[in-house]
Amino acid sequence: MGNGYPVIAQTLEPASYTDSVHVRWMLWFLLVLMAGKLVVTVVTLGSGGSGGVFAPSLYLGATLGGAFGLALQRTGWFADLSPGAYALVGMAAVVAGSIRAPLTATLILFELTRDYRVILPIMIAGAVALAIAQRAEPSSIYTLKLLRRGIRFGMGAELRILQQISVQDIPRQQAVVVRPDDPVDELLQLGREHDATDFVVVDDEGRYVGMVTGETLRIALLEAEAVPLLLVSELVRDDLPAVKLDETLDVVLDKFSGHHSACLPVVAAKRDGHIEGLLSRAAVMNRYHQALAEARRRE
Repeated sequence: MGNGYPVIAQTLEPASYTDSVHVRWMLWFLLVLMAGKLVVTVVTLGSGGSGGVFAPSLYLGATLGGAFGLALQRTGWFADLSPGAYALVGMAAVVAGSIRAPLTATLILFELTRDYRVILPIMIAGAVALAIAQRAEPSSIYTLKLLRRGIRFGMGAELRILQQISVQDIPRQQAVVVRPDDPVDELLQLGREHDATDFVVVDDEGRYVGMVTGETLRIALLEAEAVPLLLVSELVRDDLPAVKLDETLDVVLDKFSGHHSACLPVVAAKRDGHIEGLLSRAAVMNRYHQALAEARRRE
């Protein structure tokens, strides 16, 4: 429940692994300590508490690395190895994998030892841990919380361009608005009049409810004899999100990527649910490619 530094210091101490009485049970004791710290850390951070990330990462790496070194030592093949060195490498691996900063882990752990011989092992361990961690979860333990709150950021030039363009900067189509109790026959007539394939469904107060997409309408037309009996409410897709005028393209592209639709409705940022038009996937990509071309010309 504490910061764990006394345990970390003991795992790095060579004398801790020389007592024959202790070595027999120390391997399992280190694994128990690691499992307990892992559970406490996950429960604390997952429930919204503040338990830190860096110190628990050092603790987990030290106990796991020390246990691994002891296991190798007990095989008899590596009788001269130091489990404390493996604890140090384990610390680098867990820190690098959790906070996605292998160089930081390398420098900090070198400061602890002042031994140049540890640099190469901890750099290799940090790089391998980073590769595995990014494969399992692209975000670090810090950035994942921000991502879940809708805060997106990155280092790429393309992402910066997306974050500089808002929905207001992209031409929008006029939205053909219908209500849930309108007959589907009316949609066909409106489609011919406005050359529209996608329709925005709103309630009696004008708030966004969902959309009837061209694909959904085409599927309904396969049963032509049933069309006169259908209402818009039976075809509406309420899973399609609306985009706001002040949202940037990185957010908009996330919404498009999660839903199979050629268009999404645009609502005003301040007036809840008021429809401002339709934003097409093609218009978003055209504006993005235009911004990319302008950035290349400036370079």
